[in-house]
Amino acid sequence: MSAVLSYLLWPFVVVAGTGATYLGLESGYPLPAVFFATGAGMLACVLIAEPLIPRRLDWNALADRQSINDLGHALVANLLGERVGELVFLTLAASAAGGLSALLGGSLWPGHWPPLVQIGLAVFIGDGLDYWTHRLLHTVPGLWRIHALHHGITQLHAFKAARLHATNLLARFVLVYAPLVVLGAPARVIFWHTSFISILGVIGHSNTRVRLPSAVHRLVMTPQVHALHHSIDRTLSDSNYANILPIWDIVFGTFSAPGRHTPGEVGVRDDPIPEGFLAQLLSPFTWKHLVKESASGRA
Repeated sequence: MSAVLSYLLWPFVVVAGTGATYLGLESGYPLPAVFFATGAGMLACVLIAEPLIPRRLDWNALADRQSINDLGHALVANLLGERVGELVFLTLAASAAGGLSALLGGSLWPGHWPPLVQIGLAVFIGDGLDYWTHRLLHTVPGLWRIHALHHGITQLHAFKAARLHATNLLARFVLVYAPLVVLGAPARVIFWHTSFISILGVIGHSNTRVRLPSAVHRLVMTPQVHALHHSIDRTLSDSNYANILPIWDIVFGTFSAPGRHTPGEVGVRDDPIPEGFLAQLLSPFTWKHLVKESASGRA
């Protein structure tokens, strides 16, 4: 039974999550409601599967003392980071899009294309922008402090996908979603990029022993690919930045193949992130008291 689950879990989560998103949008539910319902459903499926086919027996979402903090960060990031991103940055981007459209005599976005093609284009462009945003968060001095929270872990499980600082989400709004809005992409089209990150993120951070053909690792972000990104080995953690399409890592030379590397332990050496929730929220602003990283980028 466990062998069957190992083969079926990943495709089930991806297909079910995609199908649930489609049905929710077609039924006319608000985008936040669709996002929350689909995410909660996929999280429940993965949490049930983790004890049945664990990658490591010593990783346990329910026993991890940081799990409550992880959920707290998800709440703050969505209530604060996403709301501010929508109200401020996307509003400004929409205004810029209107001005650009008036200047050019029309929108740059191919709104006459079939919806499925528009979604594919938005996901492709969005993931490319997200790749560079993610890479900058790792390599530009000063930016690592808003992303370090996500890497300051000692185990992987489903809750870790939600462990993002609110400012991390704001960076995505500014550098990924705002440019798509300026181009004229509709909100429902952009939403699919957000949805795929959520669906792949839950299973991608999970403590599950999923089995996939090796070719899949180069087509879509998988748990094996993302585990390398969370490795305590800097060479590996500074790779596999794409959250949906590994083609961006392959093109720009930052792809680490699961078959050639072993993630080993996860986390950050000399991790500067404190254990308390409030201290974690403040960590990007108290960094000078916390950071112990080298001058090669994480400083």
